[in-house]
Amino acid sequence: MPDITRKTLSATQIPALFGYSPYVTEWMLYHWALDKLDLDDVKVNERMEFGELMEPVILTMAARKLRLDVKHHEAQTYCVAVDGRYGCTIDADCADPQKGPGIVEAKEVDYKVWMESWTDSIAPPHIEIQLQVQMMVKKATWGVIAARVCSKGLTLYRRTPNIEMQAQILKLVAGFWERVKNRRPPSIVGTEREIKGLSKLYPEHRESKVVEAGDDIYEMYEDLVAAQEAAKDAKELIGSYSAKLWDAAGDAMFVRTPSHTMKFKKTCTKAGTIRKAPIKAWENS
Repeated sequence: MPDITRKTLSATQIPALFGYSPYVTEWMLYHWALDKLDLDDVKVNERMEFGELMEPVILTMAARKLRLDVKHHEAQTYCVAVDGRYGCTIDADCADPQKGPGIVEAKEVDYKVWMESWTDSIAPPHIEIQLQVQMMVKKATWGVIAARVCSKGLTLYRRTPNIEMQAQILKLVAGFWERVKNRRPPSIVGTEREIKGLSKLYPEHRESKVVEAGDDIYEMYEDLVAAQEAAKDAKELIGSYSAKLWDAAGDAMFVRTPSHTMKFKKTCTKAGTIRKAPIKAWENS
């Protein structure tokens, strides 16, 4: 949950400063902080709604595994750090007689997503950073990412404050607000979300307006043209090689050369076109 006052960065936003956020970039956060760009275009899907409904269940399961009293923060209150530059909304907290105050972050994870981005001991970077920020805000001495994966059950990722990461978080957060203060925007990356942000930031197209810029902007234009030409050539090459390989395979699933064997697969595009291409190759024994 972001800060509605736009005066602090939240635990879910800070991973963008590391380049790890799947939701926003630093460029987007910069314009959000200046109240020029809204970040509410993330559509809530059924899986996300299910995750919210499962949160109390996950926390109950986590409490049983931890053998501690876990307090669910249903009110979703936004807490601000002492320095007033960052904050967080926590799912739950609890106290361990030996380790002290702790944070519990509940996650409902799709099995396919878990297989791609998680391991039994490591969570995705943006979630690891999120928990570290939460521990910093709440001055917790430990934390847990309680991840429920369909068909796998609940996995607890137990963490202690990562001093090196927390120092980097403070450094990046301070640098971000310095940028905002001095009106020095970070470089735009060019993600699809940033492109949508540009359309919101500059909704008008003033035909008579002229912007003066340095030669580096023209050089960037030349680079764009060169990249477009390279992409066009690459697309033509891909089409040519795909067609030639399909022609060589004919109606066979496998093609064997003196050194390798290739496996082919047919697919159907949205336009209804049937395509056939090699999906795997291995050396002949």
